[in-house]
Amino acid sequence: MEQLHAIKQAAEARRGQRVINERAEAEELREILAQIEEFERQEAWRLEIERLELERLELERWQAEVEERLKMEEMRRREVEIKYQQLREMLDELHELQQVMAESKQDENARDLAAEAESAKKQLEERQQAERDNLDSLMQTKLRAREDKYAKEYAARADLEHQLEEDYLAQLRDFWADKVDGEEQVEASMLPLRQRMDLAYRMWQRWRDDQLHHYRTKLEDERAVKEELMYSARKRNDAAYVDKETDLTRRMVAEKKWIQEVILERERLLVGMELRETEDDTDSLFAAETNEIRE
Repeated sequence: MEQLHAIKQAAEARRGQRVINERAEAEELREILAQIEEFERQEAWRLEIERLELERLELERWQAEVEERLKMEEMRRREVEIKYQQLREMLDELHELQQVMAESKQDENARDLAAEAESAKKQLEERQQAERDNLDSLMQTKLRAREDKYAKEYAARADLEHQLEEDYLAQLRDFWADKVDGEEQVEASMLPLRQRMDLAYRMWQRWRDDQLHHYRTKLEDERAVKEELMYSARKRNDAAYVDKETDLTRRMVAEKKWIQEVILERERLLVGMELRETEDDTDSLFAAETNEIRE
C-alpha cells in the first residue's frame, strides 16, 4: 500500500508539473505568437501530431503489455488450477486409503472380538461340561457309597439276625428234644420270630429307600444350584461380549466421524490455499495496471 501511495503521489506530482509546464509553454507561445504567429501554428500542429503519435504508440504498448499480462495470468491460473487439481486427486486417494485402512482395521477388530467371544464361550462350555461330568460322577459315587453303607448295615444286621435265629433255634431244639411233636413245636415257636424279623426287614427297607431318596434329592438340589451358577456364568460371559461389542461399535463410529472431520478440514485448507494463491497474484496484476493507467 505504501508503494502504491508513493506511485500515486509521484503521478500526481508529474501531473501537476505537466500542468505547470503546459501553462508556461502556453504563455511562451502566446508571446512568441505575437511575433511569429504563422511559425507557431505550424510548430503547434507538428507538436500535436507528434503528441498524438506518441499517445497512440503508448496506448498500443500498454494494450500489448496488458494483453501479455492477462495471457500470463491466464496461464498462471491454469497452472494453479492443474496443481491443485492434482493435489486434490492425491488427497482423495489418501482419504480413500485411510478409510479403507480404517475399515479394514475395524473389520479385523470385529473379527478378533467375535473369535475371542466364541473361544471364551467354547472354553466356558468345555469347563462347565467337565464340571457336569464331574458332578454326575461324584453324585453316582456318593450314591453308591451310601448304598454300600446300607448294604453293609444290612449284611451286618442279617448276620446278627441269622445268628440270633440259629441260637434261638438251638435253644428250642434243646428244649423240645426227645419230646412228642418236638420238631413241630420248634417250628411253631420259630414262626413268630421269623415274622417279626421279616417285618423289621421290610420296615428297614422302607427306611433305607426313604433315606436314599432324600439323599438323592439333596445331591440333585446341589447339582441344580451348580447348574444355576453355571447358567449365571454363561450369562455374564454373554453380557461381557455385548459390552465389548457395544464399546467397539462406539469407537468405530467415533473413528469414522473423526476421519470425516479430518477430510473436511483438509479440503477446506486446500480450497483456502488455492483461493489465496489465485487471488493474491491477480490483485497485484490489476494494481500494477491501475497504476499505469493513472500515470
